[in-house]
Amino acid sequence: MSWNYRVMRQTLAGEPSWGVHEVFYTEAGEVRDWTREPVGAAADSLAEVCELLARMTKATRLPTLDFETGQPAAGPPPPARPSSGDGRSTP
Repeated sequence: MSWNYRVMRQTLAGEPSWGVHEVFYTEAGEVRDWTREPVGAAADSLAEVCELLARMTKATRLPTLDFETGQPAAGPPPPARPSSGDGRSTP
């Protein structure tokens, strides 16, 4: 079984909300399960935190998934942040 970080969209208190979740896949590459709560970036070193954040940032370039179904989310994606040209988003 494989996994990666994905952005998932859900509705909380009537408002759309996005979070980064760990998503797990079947051998056929279909979404099988995901974490119920968004994940954070805590690690034993700054280098590891940077790696986690890079992997989470990569998830923002993949289609957003619906939290209830695990399928691609309908509706608008979260607002895109302009890139600085070096692979990092501008603040």
